[in-house]
Amino acid sequence: MPSLQQKFWKLAIDSRLLALEECQQLHTEFAQVCRAPPDDVNSLARWLVSQGVLSRYQARVLLAGKAGPFWIGDYKIIDRYGDGQIKGIYQAVNQADGQEVLLLVVPLAAGQDLAKLTAAARKIQKAVAASVSTLKREIPFSVHGQLTYAVLAEISPPPEEVVPPEAPDPEPPAQEWMAEMPASRPRRSRRRILPMLVGWGVPLALIAGAGIIWQKLEPVGGAGGGTPNHPPENVAIDSESAKPASDSPPVTSEDQVALEVRRATGDEEPGTELIDDDGQTLWASPTSGAPIELAYLPPGFQAVLVLRPAEFLTGSEGTKLLEAIGPAGASATEAIHAITGCTWEDMEQLEIAFYPSDAEPRPETRSSSDHGLLVKRSGPSYSPWPLFVVRLAPSLSAEAWADRLPKREPAQHAGKHYSKSADGWAYYQPETGGRSIVVGTPWQIEEAIDSSGPAASKAIERVLADTDTERHFTLLAEPFSVLEGDRALFVGELSRLAEPLRRFLGDRVQAVAFSGHVGRELFLELRAYGEADIDPRHLATHYRAELSALPEQFAAYLATLQPQPYGQAVLQRFPKMLDQLQQFTRAGAEHHQALLRCYLPPAAGQNLLLGSELALAETPKSASKEGKGPGKKGVDPATALAKKISISFPRDTLEKSIEMVSTEIGVEIDILGTDLQLEGITKNQSFALDERDQPAGEILLKILKLANPGGKLIYVIKPKAPGGEPILFITTRASAKKRGDTLPTELETK
Repeated sequence: MPSLQQKFWKLAIDSRLLALEECQQLHTEFAQVCRAPPDDVNSLARWLVSQGVLSRYQARVLLAGKAGPFWIGDYKIIDRYGDGQIKGIYQAVNQADGQEVLLLVVPLAAGQDLAKLTAAARKIQKAVAASVSTLKREIPFSVHGQLTYAVLAEISPPPEEVVPPEAPDPEPPAQEWMAEMPASRPRRSRRRILPMLVGWGVPLALIAGAGIIWQKLEPVGGAGGGTPNHPPENVAIDSESAKPASDSPPVTSEDQVALEVRRATGDEEPGTELIDDDGQTLWASPTSGAPIELAYLPPGFQAVLVLRPAEFLTGSEGTKLLEAIGPAGASATEAIHAITGCTWEDMEQLEIAFYPSDAEPRPETRSSSDHGLLVKRSGPSYSPWPLFVVRLAPSLSAEAWADRLPKREPAQHAGKHYSKSADGWAYYQPETGGRSIVVGTPWQIEEAIDSSGPAASKAIERVLADTDTERHFTLLAEPFSVLEGDRALFVGELSRLAEPLRRFLGDRVQAVAFSGHVGRELFLELRAYGEADIDPRHLATHYRAELSALPEQFAAYLATLQPQPYGQAVLQRFPKMLDQLQQFTRAGAEHHQALLRCYLPPAAGQNLLLGSELALAETPKSASKEGKGPGKKGVDPATALAKKISISFPRDTLEKSIEMVSTEIGVEIDILGTDLQLEGITKNQSFALDERDQPAGEILLKILKLANPGGKLIYVIKPKAPGGEPILFITTRASAKKRGDTLPTELETK
């Protein structure tokens, strides 16, 4: 005889809420985290609700032994809607585009009098207008079986079914976040203040500080996944329907859908209920602003950072965050102030967008006032073009701002006026922009004038719809655009983060939004929008498991470093900080996006940021003590290539695999990125390799073949500078022939 849990699974399949394969997988997962007896169907329902598989309404219906209906036309019913005063209104989602709506559903007979029904629908719209984003002007009614239904409004964001506390309870131990900033930070001549760090350093370091990126920085054989989940205990589901009714009569539509629109009496079920914290439910956002509008950005941007400087960066915590970045924070502040003509106090909102630098030829010269933003560079390094959109604070008028700017010349494009300065910057005040100003290159300003709005990708638009203008910072990006290829924005020391971030986010994540707010607590949120066939719940579960492993993984990574005395105390505390981070992070899914939210004490931001910056700057032991680092003096490259080595990885890039070979043989290997670009070859193409106890030269040739099956990639041995030690260069046959480089014997006939 089937158990009650088996009957529950059958109802879920019959209702078309879950497929057979999904039920089988979920059944296995539930058995691993909760040893409930086969007839304990309440525990199963609670767990499915906590995992976001079912809504509480869906679980209650299934527990009552009914299989719906949950589908009305193209809409899936998620919950009843209202405060107990409205009946027949349901929260539903359109399976075609994922839009959540308010659905009015009545029996077919009630839909015969359309005038009366439309009048009732208008009254309902008026009642719910404050809690929805868009009311439907036209209300066309449709028929589904014995039901009549119509969409009354779009919900964005949907009504909160659960209202968790504002911050974690119990409060995270504050002592882990009281690490003092090093009293004296030595100036390292090897550190470069990269052009892209101006305006970009804050969110990148915050992402790094959040600890997400460390999950792939541990040595081979490091710690595995996270701790197993514990079954939730406090999800509120009606107790009177604890077991499916085996002898229930056939279910009619009237059993599931309200039959009329009327005022409810006081004893009727409320539409919104509070539940106890189960340790897994998503934290509530501390802000509730409207979505960000990127009004004056021309199309083609790679990433956008949105800040609220006047409120955020002028406060004590914001100032400490900038200080924690080190020299890059001071450089960013100086450059942005000089370029925009505004201090942090003058900017109510600042948008910094980055555009490919090959979109327009670089000027021949740039003055020192560029502050490193638009410096002409050689080789494979990449420097993007920034564009600034500033909404002035009430304390600064547009006239006072204009008086601060350097001497400018008037310019005109498409009937619109803007101005240009001698150092290459252009300034534009949109006629309809109110207190907004746009600062960029002349070609960016002209494209902004021509465009009617930012031509963002559909993926960016999906996450943009869930952003919040009240957050102190928000970063929007497409991972493949900023982490991969020759246009990657992660350069210099930050290039060490690109591959770990790409692996963490996944190859099929199309857009991410990372945001935060500093109030009584530090609030962080990560949204990841994947391809259509990716289940965001599974993606969120994966992210949560990886976060759980962070403390042990970073401790293993820290063992590979030789920290300087000035930063050692912070780094030693960092694993405990990461443990607090993962403990107070919750994962979920919303609008086909994996969603992570975290609350920490305000001081956590500066300490996470500082620890990440220090870890990136430290020297690995292998390079400082063991003598295996690239460029070991006196090592003959030809002899080193004959050495037998082993390199194995499931998937990695040309650049990383070359680094592995260089480390193993103790010889510097330089990839001439410009040569590769001429042949359309990138350093970030990925492939698998498993070579053990083979000559390094043979492994190197195999890597080059995997990166370019056409055989265009080769290596040459020559000094890096006249009279210097010879090293290996990765180039192409065409470029080597053009320079007259001598090829190794094994490559002359290939």
